[in-house]
Amino acid sequence: MNRNKVIKTLVSRFEQQIGKLPDEKLKELESGKLELNLIQPVGQEAGGAGMRSPGDIRRGKTELPIRLEPPSRR
Repeated sequence: MNRNKVIKTLVSRFEQQIGKLPDEKLKELESGKLELNLIQPVGQEAGGAGMRSPGDIRRGKTELPIRLEPPSRR
């Protein structure tokens, strides 16, 4: 495994996906109302087919590889 290559690939994917988010979601992310969780694809299980459309992201249905969720209460 080439560590630097893996990191660059993940950062590139993240940049592509977060660029699709509407301004409102970005503001929520910046303020801490939302957090990002990287999850691994699960094949044909629910949500396992990959990223959904930007319209689904606006409706709160963000899927792989990045999921936005309310922060956990610790």
